[in-house]
Amino acid sequence: MIDPHRQYIWKFALERFWDNPWVGNGIDQLNSLPGAKTLVPGLGKTAYVMPSHPHNWFLEILAETGLVGLLPMLIALGFVAWRLGRRYHATQNKSDLTLLLLMTGFWTSALLSFSIWAVWWQLTFLILFAIVAADRELETKDH
Repeated sequence: MIDPHRQYIWKFALERFWDNPWVGNGIDQLNSLPGAKTLVPGLGKTAYVMPSHPHNWFLEILAETGLVGLLPMLIALGFVAWRLGRRYHATQNKSDLTLLLLMTGFWTSALLSFSIWAVWWQLTFLILFAIVAADRELETKDH
């Protein structure tokens, strides 16, 4: 089981989603909502229910942008992953597999740790994705 603090964070985010399920509570606003600065029982004087972000991109997008924000994101991510998988199956190009694994690693780790709105995480993913995608294009032109 994940640590108790994270469970409080996720519970709070999910409860806030139900307050505004269609359009959410606003990007990067969960820690500003009522109850966010409540201390978690038994975890000391610095463990707030929502310290800064939910530590889970799915819950963060869901609670902050609602279904209107989450569904297009899931569709876009699913489409890119599907296309990469299909392309790899057809060409056996290792760059396609690397891109798919990069996506899997990034989005899986983001379920347990960082805020998806942190620009440095988005840029890290996009730069790595661009580097590998550029290599794919070079590899394709060589053959």
